[in-house]
Amino acid sequence: MASGIALLSPLVMLGCGGSTAANHTGSSGAGGGASELGGAGGTPSSPGVRFAWVEPVPAQIRAAAAATTKTELRTYVNRATAGGSVVVGNSTLWVYRTADDFSQQSEDFRWTEGTGSVSLGNLPGVDTSSAVDLATLVSGMSADGSVLVGMTAGAGGSRVAFRWTSATGMVELRALSATTITDIVGVSADGSAVAGTLLTNSGRRAFRWTTPAGMVVLDPVPGDTSSEATWMSADGSVVAGDSSHDGGQQAFRWTAEGGVVGLGFLPMATSCGLQTLPTTLDGSALFGTCGDNAFQWTASAGIVNLGSLPGYNRFVPWGMSTDGSAITGDAINPAGDSQVFYWSAKSGLLGLGFLPGDAQSNSRPITGMSSDGSVVVGISSAASGDSVAFRWTKASGMQRLAPLPGENQSTPVTVSADGSLSGGDSIQHWPGTNPTAGPDAVIWRAAGPPISVAASLEAAAVDLTGAQLKSCFVSGDASTLLGIGSNESGGIRGFVAHLAL
Repeated sequence: MASGIALLSPLVMLGCGGSTAANHTGSSGAGGGASELGGAGGTPSSPGVRFAWVEPVPAQIRAAAAATTKTELRTYVNRATAGGSVVVGNSTLWVYRTADDFSQQSEDFRWTEGTGSVSLGNLPGVDTSSAVDLATLVSGMSADGSVLVGMTAGAGGSRVAFRWTSATGMVELRALSATTITDIVGVSADGSAVAGTLLTNSGRRAFRWTTPAGMVVLDPVPGDTSSEATWMSADGSVVAGDSSHDGGQQAFRWTAEGGVVGLGFLPMATSCGLQTLPTTLDGSALFGTCGDNAFQWTASAGIVNLGSLPGYNRFVPWGMSTDGSAITGDAINPAGDSQVFYWSAKSGLLGLGFLPGDAQSNSRPITGMSSDGSVVVGISSAASGDSVAFRWTKASGMQRLAPLPGENQSTPVTVSADGSLSGGDSIQHWPGTNPTAGPDAVIWRAAGPPISVAASLEAAAVDLTGAQLKSCFVSGDASTLLGIGSNESGGIRGFVAHLAL
């Protein structure tokens, strides 16, 4: 994946938790302490099995311990290197004076097993006393985790772009004269190239920045007035985004050899744009929407309509195979009900249908397709709203990914690159039960029975007494889980787990 992120990297953790005997969902208490590896003595009984809570930054742990009123500490993790050796996340401390009167302080951090959570800090020499929002948004990480990019607090309440390295710390990524960086969308795998958007006197402009050349502005397609970058390939050679004017927009693709090239329009369309693109793509094939229609673009075929399904009038693509040969997403009817679709140049557009007795299915903006496009995971829902995860292949069709025994709903979050392992949530949500109980972590090998993440760890002598694992993502190579849970004191924490799968 681009930036070396083998684990799914939306900024909010979803799905895949797993409870132990104590099914805590609260998050009060200061927490703290060193990251836990293994069970008693830190050594699990099964080779290759490891578990670590990602604890808050030390300054917040000390502040929580010194507070005389109720405190709440949480960490969230949102991206990691392949294998989970470097994790980036957010650590937040709430100090309550009353139930409705509290202060909140957040720190973004970089975590390794050796260093624990280390705050990214602030830009040197920048007075942030008047800043309304001190939160830092990390939007890209190099393959080895040594380079981070994003937006952070600047002087006078402004937001400024930064590039962080293990050698320099946080350094402002400076814009051209009379311009301001408004967004950073990614960094190349080697950390040398960054893409984003500038605000200039002439409007918004996409840009590409490199360590040797500095900043290069990517002008709009001729006739348009603004351009915005939304994606960059892992090698930094392709930048894609949207070029627009008052009457509409079209997607563009930039390379050093060809410059900015508009991808064009489907017939009768006046506005086309890229969807959120997987970081696995190399830029030779792209996808997006023109009005209510989904498209694929390649240099050889240009922009191609993915087609239509009877009864469905809107199509939203969410995922593409690495080679661009297959696309999946949601087909939506006038009533707002959805059905997962699958497209390939050979098969055309197919509706994947629903599990028996269900009324709709959806894929959501998740990693729902294997890298070769042969496996799709998603959600099948009944008219009552109850939903169950599914796994689909051309050979087997749609197969149910069952919840854990005693529970009635499951939700997939990710599937590994080869499609062999899926991860998601299992929850008990019967009428009259506690809707906040759970979720419980599950993984599925192919379409096999659900496997509790917590039970698997505990069987390997990882001590999770009083804790609950609430959510996780499966890495592309199926070796690592990155997630969120509550520790023995009920505090919300990120975690990294390696299972012997």
